[in-house]
Amino acid sequence: MINGGKGPAEGIVSLEAPAGWTVAPPSATVSFAREDEAQPVRFTVTPPRGAKPGSYAVRAAVASGADRFMNGYQVVEYPHTRDGTSSPPPSPRSRSSTSPSRRA
Repeated sequence: MINGGKGPAEGIVSLEAPAGWTVAPPSATVSFAREDEAQPVRFTVTPPRGAKPGSYAVRAAVASGADRFMNGYQVVEYPHTRDGTSSPPPSPRSRSSTSPSRRA
């Protein structure tokens, strides 16, 4: 996560996964002291047993006060690949979070 605001910020990051999938931890709190400060946030997403191969949407959301943000970018890490950056299209309420997809 990167603070795109002008100054300190706090928020709660969570993932929205398909029904039957598990996300651990369910949410993570982030706290930034200044603009452009970065903080890693990691989740483990597990598909249900018997999930069919395919693409599934897993979206991240950040709640900060009365605001909720669902677009941004993320560095995607897997043990068997190099790091890569994923950038979804912008939305009117875009600040920081992710929209990665996962294959079962």
